[in-house]
Amino acid sequence: MNQSTLKYENLLVTHTMSKAFGLANFRFGYLVASEKNIQKISDIRNAKNISTITQVAVLAALKDKAYVMKYVKEVNRAKDELITRLKKTTKSVQYRVFSSRANFFIIKFNDEKIKKIVHERLADFHIYVRDLVHGSPVENSLRITVGTRAQMDVFYEKFVLILKELEGERVNGR
Repeated sequence: MNQSTLKYENLLVTHTMSKAFGLANFRFGYLVASEKNIQKISDIRNAKNISTITQVAVLAALKDKAYVMKYVKEVNRAKDELITRLKKTTKSVQYRVFSSRANFFIIKFNDEKIKKIVHERLADFHIYVRDLVHGSPVENSLRITVGTRAQMDVFYEKFVLILKELEGERVNGR
């Protein structure tokens, strides 16, 4: 793309390689913009901000697009199946599930205390989810990043176990 083909010089498009490419730990992304804007960004960025290992990982990921597409399909299928299961789960613990077009979904609880307990208990099982504490409309919510079907089966198993524990506490008056 050259300068003469750009319709909007003030447009900058960024993309991360975190999600579909599975490179979140590498913190790599790219920018598409006019040459003038790229130069301005280059003037202020650290010239050595991409490690050699990150470069190797990104190049390998870009060479294996078939794997990336297979992984994206797997994650989307896992998310759809898990959300369906969560919506069908009988519970006295009240929550709603909100899907997204990304590799995560949100579980919103009716009770902040319950959300905190679920968050802590998942961590006890080494399942780390994001506690959304930004206020309405995501208050009392957890953000679940989706992985493979096997990973989501483990999440579901532990989530249901936690719900049963909470239901038992409610029955026993605790």
